[in-house]
Amino acid sequence: MSPLKRNSFEKKFSMDCVGHVGLSNQGNTCFMNGGLQAMISSRVLVSAILEAQKSKKDGPMVRAFLEFIRASCGSDVYKPGPLKEAAGRRNPRFRGFAQEDSFELIQTVLDGLEEETNLADKSMKNSVVDNTGLSFEASQKAFHDNHYKRLDTPIARCTYSEIVREITCQKCHRSQYSFEYTQMLLLDLPKDQRSEVTLEDLLCRKRTSEVEGYRCPVCKDCVTVTLTERLATPAECLIIVFKRYEEGSDSWSFGRSASRFRKNNISVNYPLELVLSIPATKPPVTQTDEKIESIDKTGEGGDSVETSYPEISKSEKGRDLPSSGNVPSMDEGLKYDGIASSGPELLAKAKGTGQDVAGARTYVYGFRGASIQSEGVCGGHYTAVGFGCDGHFYVCNDSHVTRQDTRSGGSKYQLPREAYIVIYDRVPCPESPMFY
Repeated sequence: MSPLKRNSFEKKFSMDCVGHVGLSNQGNTCFMNGGLQAMISSRVLVSAILEAQKSKKDGPMVRAFLEFIRASCGSDVYKPGPLKEAAGRRNPRFRGFAQEDSFELIQTVLDGLEEETNLADKSMKNSVVDNTGLSFEASQKAFHDNHYKRLDTPIARCTYSEIVREITCQKCHRSQYSFEYTQMLLLDLPKDQRSEVTLEDLLCRKRTSEVEGYRCPVCKDCVTVTLTERLATPAECLIIVFKRYEEGSDSWSFGRSASRFRKNNISVNYPLELVLSIPATKPPVTQTDEKIESIDKTGEGGDSVETSYPEISKSEKGRDLPSSGNVPSMDEGLKYDGIASSGPELLAKAKGTGQDVAGARTYVYGFRGASIQSEGVCGGHYTAVGFGCDGHFYVCNDSHVTRQDTRSGGSKYQLPREAYIVIYDRVPCPESPMFY
């Protein structure tokens, strides 16, 4: 977008005009259309992109997304060619016209937006945090400050969630902490597809495992430690990916040519209003639950900040702290004992009360959009659902966008339970500063 067009657009632009216009399919690009429709549904993300471009530091991805935002204020079908081209520059997979993965597309777009608007000093890229002997709160602040010294952009500040890892020595019972930041939360789904699971359950669960032969810096000995990992601070724009695909079936995995994956079709009940209660201080390590997996820009591990503490002996560096791509399976020690104490029963009590619940911070979110993938005989198709500024839902199927009445047939519109990616925006609660 030229400076003249940008200035004219800024003067006329209002967040209330951002909508959902049809996106033309350029040839197996429904995966991109579904992902983009979900992204533009987030008012928090769109606001961050507009804020970031005020720095006058941009690039192909920023310019392409600004053009998309501008087109969304109109009514004509839009061809998102500039975004496809910008994504292809960052990831060769998107240069062609094969069916790809909506999750990878969103990740690539976010990476581009983040990199092109980052004002941080490049010398901070490999900065290290030494949290030796620090408390939970002090460690959290040190990692937080260091992370945003490396990523000084509104895009990162609104999309990154914080994951805490607690390592407890089973000999001296001393705990140490490390933190990592991730653009999206990848959530494992139960194997039993006959039941239904709620998003609150998945987000409130934590994972634990035992690691043997770990060199404790306090005991100065090789011991067994308990590793606990949980969500510490959810992002303002919360992007959640349900891990619906596993290797070993006859259904194609999009973006994974020549590989076959099995799809988990379990129904996930995700609400219009999501209330999360997150422990404000270090949690007990006796409760064990399912895992939250985090990713970095390559999809191979968490965006963790290096720390000199705790120390891992050379013999254990191959397994390190369990993260994406290096997570023990259930057979290797992960235990699943139920949801954490800040589960739905406490969330229900927290909602609207403005009170601290069990020493937890409460976050309230509103549903904004979802990317949905359905399988077919020779492949599959992506669509999207977005919540518009006018209070209506919009079902987006490439160039076709259909507004759904808030009440259809006497009942409220039901969000599809087979979503692949969902996006929530954090909303303020005026009743108490405990709500963020």
